[in-house]
Amino acid sequence: MAETWLPWCQKRPGDRSRTGYLLKSTRSLAEIRYQVNHSAEGWETYLRAGSAPGASWTFSNLQGGKMYQHFPLELPTWTSGGRRQNIDGCAAETEGVAGQPMNAAQVANARRLYSDLNRLCPNMRIPLLGEGFREHGELTNGYTACPSGRIQPLYDSYKVAPPAPEPPPQEEEDVTRYISFRGHREVYALAGGTLEHVPNGTIMNAQVDGKWPVEQHDKNDPDAAKRRTARMLLNLPSHFNTVPEALGGL
Repeated sequence: MAETWLPWCQKRPGDRSRTGYLLKSTRSLAEIRYQVNHSAEGWETYLRAGSAPGASWTFSNLQGGKMYQHFPLELPTWTSGGRRQNIDGCAAETEGVAGQPMNAAQVANARRLYSDLNRLCPNMRIPLLGEGFREHGELTNGYTACPSGRIQPLYDSYKVAPPAPEPPPQEEEDVTRYISFRGHREVYALAGGTLEHVPNGTIMNAQVDGKWPVEQHDKNDPDAAKRRTARMLLNLPSHFNTVPEALGGL
């Protein structure tokens, strides 16, 4: 019989006398259809053996991040409720007790295990509860509480987040403004938050943002109008924050 051991799992062989059935001691990989994640209701010291009187399991998923494999995939183990369930299912005991959801390391292990089973077993079902994931209580019609809700983080990890809503459309703002100096015939256009000099402009006596009239150029102090204009620019919206050197300082 070919034996399949997953190389990323720590191999800790269990008691093979506690696997298989009369006239069905092994199974093919094509017979594996789902993964059964159990609640161990116990800890690593118990799980490391991979079997107990009347019970056995293929994997132990530990809280510290280790994953033990106790038997090759071809050996049906005794832990999921009956002959059919144990042949169709590949069982993993999840370290911990009721009230302790799977931690992140255990979710990662369980996802990796499913990925390998899905790759190796041609009839593995999709990763949904009731399909590629089954539960002990479900397989035994409620005979047991296992896994006591502990596996929910694994199922949640497969849920696709809804797409983020698109932001509402933004109205385009007219960001072109003009400044002219009477007599100098110079125009500065504010576009996209940057002031640009437009030589030989023809717009005269314009207003900045429709609020501030451009004052008469002072012939005795050529920089006066520039300083006034610079002060007006500082009152524009914050994204109009570039003042050309030609306008001078305050």
